Amino acid sequence: MTSFCILGTASALFSKRADTVVLLTNPPFLSIVGVMLKRLKGERFVHVLMDLYPEVAVRAGMILEGSAVARLLRRVTRFTLASADVVVVLGEDMREAAVKAGADPEKVIVIRNWADPSGIVPVDPRNNRLRKVWGLEGKFVVAYSGNLGVSHSFDEILDVADSLSGDDRFRFLFIGGGKRFQEVERTVRARGISNVLLRPYQDDSSLSESLSTGDVHYVSLRPAFEGLVVPSKAYGIMAAGRPILYQGSETGEVARMVVRERIGYVVPPGDREGLRNRIVELCRDAEGRARMGSMAREALVERYSAENGLAAYRRLLAGKA
Repeated sequence: MTSFCILGTASALFSKRADTVVLLTNPPFLSIVGVMLKRLKGERFVHVLMDLYPEVAVRAGMILEGSAVARLLRRVTRFTLASADVVVVLGEDMREAAVKAGADPEKVIVIRNWADPSGIVPVDPRNNRLRKVWGLEGKFVVAYSGNLGVSHSFDEILDVADSLSGDDRFRFLFIGGGKRFQEVERTVRARGISNVLLRPYQDDSSLSESLSTGDVHYVSLRPAFEGLVVPSKAYGIMAAGRPILYQGSETGEVARMVVRERIGYVVPPGDREGLRNRIVELCRDAEGRARMGSMAREALVERYSAENGLAAYRRLLAGKA
């Protein structure tokens, strides 16, 4: 990562002048190079916030609140956000957080995450190879697919899985990786939760089958991280035509989308009983699941597709946004 930053910075500084430079928040604070290129070469600087540092690290406990490091990094963030010609955020909550962190509200635009509806398509459970390989035929599958990170919560869903372990209808499937994958694996093993399966990330070629393995998908975000990150996994789920069971703040970006598009349910953080009841309800209501899944796919195609997102970036790079 360090060598990439050094070589990338050198290349950007000494290469032919570009009209626009676009920098994301990974790795954190590489955006300061955008300020350098703007001032030294006159390049338009577009800063795309996929998450907001150092706030994510502070909320995760990786950086101590009030420490000299936190204060320094916040100054850097304020400087880079204020210097950008355009700041792209993933939602309205993140817009507010970006402005609070130092961005000019007149320069902040929302371009949401997306999924490609031609690359991810619904797969009928009866024709899904992975359901057969993983022994999930005839089961009601609650899936979690993607990064298991510090901003996500798994205590409630694991407690619910444990409480339903005596009911052979249910399976809880975690597909992915990340900082908390092994933590979830250890918890499942230590508690002997028999209805949980863990699988690694699947190849892109199997993404439609992988995402379609779940009858419903669980998405979570700890309240402290609302506005700082937006779970992009929601859009792939929608492309696969599956309803979303979101556990997080009811006023958060994904929660509002789920309610607005009528594509699932929102459960408050910590509400284990409510989460369990919704899962049981969805298991019983095949018609309702199909309706929500169909509406999720339709919403993705019409409003959250890769085509829409890329068109927004084309307008931005052309100076029309």
